[in-house]
Amino acid sequence: MNISVMRAIDNFLGRILIIIFLIFSRFSLRKYAKSHEKIKKILLVKFLGIGTIVNAIPMINKIKQTYPETHISFLTFDSNKDILDNIGIVDEVRSIRSSNLFYFILSNLNTLYWLKQQQFDVCM
Repeated sequence: MNISVMRAIDNFLGRILIIIFLIFSRFSLRKYAKSHEKIKKILLVKFLGIGTIVNAIPMINKIKQTYPETHISFLTFDSNKDILDNIGIVDEVRSIRSSNLFYFILSNLNTLYWLKQQQFDVCM
């Protein structure tokens, strides 16, 4: 799928989803900050730009040092999945397929369901 189409969809749907999540969070999320001992699952999100992912490696290593028992997942496009799998610094890599619009939408829906199931403590 064309990058400009992906950005347009991301821009349009992203704004709608942010509003939905903000409304939902007002009613359902816990109202306290997590202490260091309670952080068990971290989600890192970066879609476009493999260079930024490579530049984030020291940050990910620092997170692993600070929270050694924490499960770290990374959400990205399928074009970036291989580099994260080969580096091996995160526990799980989830990707959104971007080969065509149908798979892009289906993959996003699947990812939303997965996010709901995971109940991450921190998302960056």
